[in-house]
Amino acid sequence: MGHDATHFVLGHHWRNHFNKKAAESGSGMSVAQLRKWIDQPHPMGLPKEVQNLVILIFSEQTNRTLQRHGAPWDGTLTNLPDDCELKSWKGPKPAHWNLAVERAGSIFGEAPSPLLKASNVSNLATGVKTKVSEHRVACQGYCQRLKDRLSILRIDTASTDRMKTASATFSLVEKLHGLDVDDVVGAIAVAEIATTESAMGECLRNAAQLTGTIDTANWEIFEAIGKLTDDFKTRADSICAAVKEALISDEHVVALGPALKEAQSQALRLITDAAKPTDPRPGPGPGPKPPEVELPKSKKRVVGQDSRENLDLPATKDLLANLDQGLKEGQDIRLNVSWIIEEDGGDP
Repeated sequence: MGHDATHFVLGHHWRNHFNKKAAESGSGMSVAQLRKWIDQPHPMGLPKEVQNLVILIFSEQTNRTLQRHGAPWDGTLTNLPDDCELKSWKGPKPAHWNLAVERAGSIFGEAPSPLLKASNVSNLATGVKTKVSEHRVACQGYCQRLKDRLSILRIDTASTDRMKTASATFSLVEKLHGLDVDDVVGAIAVAEIATTESAMGECLRNAAQLTGTIDTANWEIFEAIGKLTDDFKTRADSICAAVKEALISDEHVVALGPALKEAQSQALRLITDAAKPTDPRPGPGPGPKPPEVELPKSKKRVVGQDSRENLDLPATKDLLANLDQGLKEGQDIRLNVSWIIEEDGGDP
């Protein structure tokens, strides 16, 4: 690059030099070996960070991967050990790569560069493996809880979209968990998509939350309303149907948490209504008038009656005593009692 240049142009000197030295030696390429070749045919005096830059650029130009102790190594300008090896790379088929890039985004939320080269393939595989480690246990738990609940409700697990998605997601996660990084792209490309990639991605992200939803739902209340009869059966059947619809549908179609919460509220109101005592009185509105019942007439004959007003307490006592003494056999007395209590109000 000249003194007045504004762009750095990547040349081919080091690529040609290293390839020539590798052909002459017939040996593999390690970082230590490349450092020696940098100083041939005469010492260059380059700082180690500059040597690292030359080696990393050569790796990119020739589409080689860095490995250390048999595992991928992410080399940097400040961290490129001598025992790292540069391995020739044979990438996946372009069709597999394109499909893996698409699914890495829709299922695992990864957004690698679509350019087919060693570093991009490695980045995709590493990112996906990280997501697998994060969600594997949750996917397993959700898949099992959902299967158990559908079995209890006698719903065919093989015919429900939610179960298909959960099973396919867990199967893919479990497979990727046991693979080397080099095999991840191919496995993603040929994976079974039981429903849709977006549904599997939603399942992966929400597996832990959905497991908790199933574990904490009040399933007993749904079982209770299922036993109601008569006027309450129609409402109960509607609530139970909504619960089943949520369990068989993918999450993006029917969100499980809100659906179960609403169904539980409706079930509680239904049980409360069913527990209310029945009102024996006829309600308002048109209808036949109930028959009038004639009460039996009293057979007793009135032989005397009287009234007194403004009696004081002693006079009242005397009256009651006289009535009691004058009562004959077979007779009884019914009284209507009222009174007024007064006191002196003081000076006007």
